[in-house]
Amino acid sequence: MNSFQVKASKTFVGRERERAQFRQLEKRSEASVIIVYGRRRVGKTELIEQHFRRRKLLKFEGVQTDLKLKSQEARTYQIQHVLHQLARYADAPYIARLKFDQWTDVFDLLASFVQKGVWTLYFEEVQWLANYQAEFFAELKPIWDNQLRHNPKLLLIFCGSSPSFLIHEVLSDKAFYNRAQEEIHLQPFSVAETKAFFSARTAPLEVMLATLTCGGIPEYLKRLKTDSSVMLSLCRHSFLPRSFFSIEKDKIFVSSLSANKNFEKIIRYLSHHKYATRDEIARHVRAESGGALSALLEELEACAFIEKYTPVHLGPETIVTRYTVADPYLHYYYKFIHPILPAIENGDYSSTPTTPLNGDAFQKWLGFAFERFCRKQHRLLAKLLGFEAVQYSSGAFFTRKHMTGDTGFQIDLLFLRKDHVITVCEIKYQQARIGTSVIEEVENKIRRLLEFYPSARRMTLHKVLITATGIDPALKSRAYFDRVITLDEILSTA
Repeated sequence: MNSFQVKASKTFVGRERERAQFRQLEKRSEASVIIVYGRRRVGKTELIEQHFRRRKLLKFEGVQTDLKLKSQEARTYQIQHVLHQLARYADAPYIARLKFDQWTDVFDLLASFVQKGVWTLYFEEVQWLANYQAEFFAELKPIWDNQLRHNPKLLLIFCGSSPSFLIHEVLSDKAFYNRAQEEIHLQPFSVAETKAFFSARTAPLEVMLATLTCGGIPEYLKRLKTDSSVMLSLCRHSFLPRSFFSIEKDKIFVSSLSANKNFEKIIRYLSHHKYATRDEIARHVRAESGGALSALLEELEACAFIEKYTPVHLGPETIVTRYTVADPYLHYYYKFIHPILPAIENGDYSSTPTTPLNGDAFQKWLGFAFERFCRKQHRLLAKLLGFEAVQYSSGAFFTRKHMTGDTGFQIDLLFLRKDHVITVCEIKYQQARIGTSVIEEVENKIRRLLEFYPSARRMTLHKVLITATGIDPALKSRAYFDRVITLDEILSTA
């Protein structure tokens, strides 16, 4: 029996936590099930193949089919594709000529090859293999129970780009409930992993530009290393005809979500707003404010495409919520690529691909993106500020629009600490050093904070400025902020 051959990758970095989980499973003297899921291009395949390449690996990859195909037609297509793959592994052409209508027959045949020995049975893009149906796992369950699990050296891996499907069909109360030994929701690269991915000579602003636009997605970061600067690479892969970032969006929705047009409609709407309420989204997509919209929002959250957040002082149970785009690439795409897609395909920017990002709009957008980045990096910031050992809640502080009588009020990052300290963070992303005008901005926010959160009057106020480049001498001489954190510090501490 031949196995799937994988060459060692010289560019593979990071993923130490996930690989440690794999090593623990390999040490066990029992068969194990591993579920790996995450958004498209996050590096699931690379992680699995690089880690398990020294084991005997059988990889069966689902194929995207026409959504108009009937369920049985799609199942038959996937079954025949798997049989062709198995025929090559077994060097047995007759297997490709078999005609099976049920997955049970495929799994029974497959089990006969891996009942003994150190095998890794790997189903890639399993949502396509299963055609988003539960029958795939239901038919595998008895084969696992009666045959596969009796090989103590067998690892069974399900991998896919549709988190909600894997959660509902494998990790819920269905066929493989309590049989999954390990669940890995693979996240984009951390700040440290992104920094390691680039050259040690790459400037902090370059690393952060890559992070804010591509969000630590390894396959995207590769594209940003192809030219003399991250900015040039980003523009060349965004604004030339059929460039990578200009066509990637459609593949994301096909991989992770069903054909419901409201998924894209919601993300597109949010991409043009710093945030939006549930009611604002409902009015835009014209979906019901009840279960239908809830299902759409929950699905997008499961894919980490959008994020729901609440005021830090009210907690997660409050009905006061806002939604924002959580996926940096999708946010970048809908803001800067999608509106000019016809011009891109017409070649209008072929000789000057940096033109669409030369204006103030992109710098302003980077500022918003940096605010979201800092909210997610609250643990790193707490470490830099010296209170990582203190219990705290962190997030945005905001009020409803009708409570203030104007456009609303938001502090983008605030720490409520158990040591009776409130850390208010002002976040600025600009290449120029920050001047004294920031003092008035922060004072206005603090005044309104004390107005709408009177409990803050009984706590010590800790003022922090987070900036990409630092502060000018005039602001430094005022000694207004208790701490200034620069981009260099963030990257060196990560």
